[in-house]
Amino acid sequence: MSDCHLFFFVDAMGAAVIRGHPVIEDLGRTAALRSVFGYSSACVPSILSGRWPEEHLHWSYFTYRGPATGLKVPRWLRWLPPAVRDRGRVRHHLSKAVKRANGIAGYFQMYMMPIDQLHQYGHCEPRDIFQPGGMNTGGNIADLIAASGAAPGTTWIADWHHQPDENWAAMRAKAADPKCRFMLMYDAAMDAWLHDHTRESPLLDARLGEVRRELDAVLAAARAAHDRVLFYVFSDHGMCTVRRLVDLFPALERTRLRMHADYHCVIDSTMVRAWYHGDERVRATVRDALSGIDGLRLLTPDEMKRERCAFPDNRFGDDFWLADPHVLLVPSHLGTVPMKGMHGYSCDHEDSDASFVTNDPAAAPRTIVDVYRLMADAVHAVA
Repeated sequence: MSDCHLFFFVDAMGAAVIRGHPVIEDLGRTAALRSVFGYSSACVPSILSGRWPEEHLHWSYFTYRGPATGLKVPRWLRWLPPAVRDRGRVRHHLSKAVKRANGIAGYFQMYMMPIDQLHQYGHCEPRDIFQPGGMNTGGNIADLIAASGAAPGTTWIADWHHQPDENWAAMRAKAADPKCRFMLMYDAAMDAWLHDHTRESPLLDARLGEVRRELDAVLAAARAAHDRVLFYVFSDHGMCTVRRLVDLFPALERTRLRMHADYHCVIDSTMVRAWYHGDERVRATVRDALSGIDGLRLLTPDEMKRERCAFPDNRFGDDFWLADPHVLLVPSHLGTVPMKGMHGYSCDHEDSDASFVTNDPAAAPRTIVDVYRLMADAVHAVA
């Protein structure tokens, strides 16, 4: 009997996003999966490896490395006037130059990190996490496929460098091939759409309908070529509607401490990460400045351990501050333009839950990390 295993990873299409929308829910049995604390930079590696951030060492993109040990920046880029180089679209293109200079094969954007300070900061995704050898530690699903002895042409993983419509077309073609029995789609377009529209948009059902049409087309091709088709539709997290904006820079500037000199700091969209280098006076000053910010709280070490994000070398920070759901930190080192939707909040909030839809009666994942085991079992069935 020819079994085909289809995995559809739709970024940000969370449990609350599809709830009440039969266009996706009617596909099969649905469940909400607990996500991984952090952004896609933490969630995607966790799905691909079946491990937690403290194990695979992928979490937030920027890490503190120390003077002259961080990212290399082409000299000509530093000469550009801030009015030019700090524009969002310009930065997108300049990021490609920094990516090449550092030999980065994974996803990379400078966002709004200060260019003259990048030499002090590293990046947590130097390799392509969808390829063999892509993880910082341990293996991923691509490594498992390579080691499984699966014959060429029996497995397929989407190339995230390509546009979603190209990957959907490629998956349809592979699904129609009786030899190809394991497929993993990755579509990040929903994440961008939800950032701009939120799950409260009246256009959401139509947008989900577009996803459903792509799913149905692949499923139809697979069912015509295989005796049995098992499918799994899932996300890495959801999307929370932004209702309040908070600017942290004035409070930090009032401390008279120099960011990136007296202490180091990355302000993400929902999180603040700070390094003090053993200076308790500086730690106390920064904590005092941020403690009075409504909608922001300091995470305890026990909370970081509970989320499996306890990094012994403090590569991602000494202190971690988290914004309340619906609060966006802007401006930040991730951007200066407010977004309507954001993720990266507490995993206890319903908007953080990932979605899961399947026709496999035996599949019972509880977290997004568990999806890896389903993929691994499918690979072993094919090999």
